[in-house]
Amino acid sequence: MAYPSDKFRTYMTVLAGLLASVSALRAAEDQLTEAAASDQTDELTRIVQATQPELLHFRGLDRQRKSLEESLGFAGLDFHDIPEHCNDQDRAQLEPLLNRLTTELRLFAKSRENADRIMRVRLMEVQTQLQDIPQPEQFHSTLA
Repeated sequence: MAYPSDKFRTYMTVLAGLLASVSALRAAEDQLTEAAASDQTDELTRIVQATQPELLHFRGLDRQRKSLEESLGFAGLDFHDIPEHCNDQDRAQLEPLLNRLTTELRLFAKSRENADRIMRVRLMEVQTQLQDIPQPEQFHSTLA
């Protein structure tokens, strides 16, 4: 398949950026898991706030990736199918990058699941503690 080589180089750069971004987000998810497990509320807030710019960066790169895939004729293809539509030289560069990105995305999903699981446990603990707090009696006005 013929596609502009400058767009393909840009696509490779965007994929490398996505790989770095997913790696940073995965590290943040791991930090969230540790902070939630040790009940460090302030640390959780700090991590979430610090991660926001990286999350926005990731979303921008992902939009750019989708746009480039369209212009390269890769729209609608899964990562593992894209190299089949490349020449041998580009395939040799692309396959390892896509494999690393796929692995990192899988690890990110696991990190996110772990963080979510611990957050749910912490939430249940808070709900249990709130249930143990005596509720004040409702005020009934005798003037009505």
